[in-house]
Amino acid sequence: MAADAPSSTTGGFSPPGIRAFLRLRILLPLAALAVLLGFLVEKLVVTDAERVDRILEDLRSCALEGRWDEAFAHLDDDFALEEMRREDLEALVKKHLAGQKMERFDYWKKDVEILEDGLARARVQVLLRLPASSPMGARFLGTFRIFFRKRPDGTWVLTRAENLSS
Repeated sequence: MAADAPSSTTGGFSPPGIRAFLRLRILLPLAALAVLLGFLVEKLVVTDAERVDRILEDLRSCALEGRWDEAFAHLDDDFALEEMRREDLEALVKKHLAGQKMERFDYWKKDVEILEDGLARARVQVLLRLPASSPMGARFLGTFRIFFRKRPDGTWVLTRAENLSS
């Protein structure tokens, strides 16, 4: 549109500033919408790595609140901690920590890798402080390599943990 052509929005000739204003009036809301959509996609689309992170955080909160059955729901039926099978670990925890909460459970992720075929692994450093009445000891600091498997329904479970500290 030429600079001196009639404008339907102003009823006559429009100076170049009005055309720029009208373009901004359209482009600015579109840019804001694009930013909003990008933000929503980032928040609503959960990656597999974020799901693995959520499992670790949920295990932490379960241990701090003494919700051991919920914690064990994140473990695969074939879970193993070194040579200890899931049922042995569950019996040990229930025997010594039943009705008790962890006093402290901190962890630091070193890395989370999503592997092929619905597998993942993470290297995690853990600091635990057990209740003073626990016969299992008061404090533990260790580094673990934890392996995960994605179930057909899309949920992730822990399949194995290796103690890298020993």
